[in-house]
Amino acid sequence: MVLKFISRSLGGLCFSLAFLLLFIFIFGASMVENVDTFEADLKAQISNSNLILNQLAQSSGMTEEELKEICNQMPSQEGCDLINNPELALDQMGISSIKTEIQSYEQYVDMLVTPMLVLFVLSLVFYFVGMLSFYGAIFKISVNALLSGIVGYFAFTSIPSFIPKIMEKLTVEQEVPAELQAILTTSFQSWLEIPLTTLNSFFLGLIAVSLVIAIIFWFLKRK
Repeated sequence: MVLKFISRSLGGLCFSLAFLLLFIFIFGASMVENVDTFEADLKAQISNSNLILNQLAQSSGMTEEELKEICNQMPSQEGCDLINNPELALDQMGISSIKTEIQSYEQYVDMLVTPMLVLFVLSLVFYFVGMLSFYGAIFKISVNALLSGIVGYFAFTSIPSFIPKIMEKLTVEQEVPAELQAILTTSFQSWLEIPLTTLNSFFLGLIAVSLVIAIIFWFLKRK
């Protein structure tokens, strides 16, 4: 009895770890894959805003119109390259190196596949040993998958609502201008949109499939 309980507990632990790795894999892979979207959106918003011009005007004590006039007459003047091409500011901030660093994590995300599969197999084995029933083991895994899908869906659906508060806290500590904070928040939300949509679609599919399998194997294990 004790051994069966320990075996079922180990099965649950292996299953939880496997699903955690699965969530990280799906979310992480999609984030890395769509990092170009974040960079492109950030550059587009910086280019379409007067953020750089406004900051230079404040630091120089001149108006934005005066700076534009100077840069039209003398494009080589210091700061005019940023006014004429605001995207250069992002390069100076190191956005390209940040993008490269994020993309370097792709290999670590791919490395999650093997331990994830091993943990799934171990969970099935432990559940089978603990219940001495193949149908019972599949039923137990299906129920756990169903619950994990429901919790995961509601947890990840709520993430976008926390982004503005998180970005505000981070940017306040770095004394980032409010306009740049808004641009960073919008770009980050756009970057997260595709991974979150992918993950939530996975959760919905998981809930539907797990529910059907759980019902089928509940009847089979009762025979």
